[in-house]
Amino acid sequence: MVRRDFQTEAGPIALLECDPGPTGVPPVLLVPGYTGSKEDFVGVLGQLAAAGHRAVAMDQRGQFESPGPDDPAAYTVDALARDVRLVLADLAGADRRPVHLVGHSFGGLVARAAAVADPAAVASVVLLCSGPAGIGGNRKQRMEELRPLLATGGMPAVYEHMERLAAGDARAAAAPPELRAFLRRRFLASSAVGLEAMGEALLGEPDRVAELRAT
Repeated sequence: MVRRDFQTEAGPIALLECDPGPTGVPPVLLVPGYTGSKEDFVGVLGQLAAAGHRAVAMDQRGQFESPGPDDPAAYTVDALARDVRLVLADLAGADRRPVHLVGHSFGGLVARAAAVADPAAVASVVLLCSGPAGIGGNRKQRMEELRPLLATGGMPAVYEHMERLAAGDARAAAAPPELRAFLRRRFLASSAVGLEAMGEALLGEPDRVAELRAT
């Protein structure tokens, strides 16, 4: 598994890659969700490579090791989808072979936008735990509660609040200390501007299922 940076005009995009060498099957690009990162896919990259795929997971701009701009306009779904399309083009190579595209949660909304913008670049689209539009209900209310914390206490205050909410979750409590340390380090390394702007995008994304179907 190789860690590398892919350069864009908005800054570097951090990638994790497993490349089995030439096999004749399409590459796979995996896009993480809100507050996620490329490391969310560590458990499947090796399996995809074993099946012959060049498997690549990315941080979206502003996530973990992909430092993003301080402009909220840089974190719209369409702006994030442009990064995905650039990585797709890089993986496609000179012969522009289509790439399998996987998006988790908010990353699925971004992947969908990329596929709608350039269907020929994509061999298939997998939307993993992605709804048809922006979130609502209790999840929306929880995100709204975090907004003033981010404004007054920054990323540490938001993370501590999230930790308190997860205190009763047996799965979270059972996480190994090294995983808990990584999750904290990842969150605090991410962009506060990106967190708020991507949150707005996650709340406001329209239903684009028909557009995706039309591709």
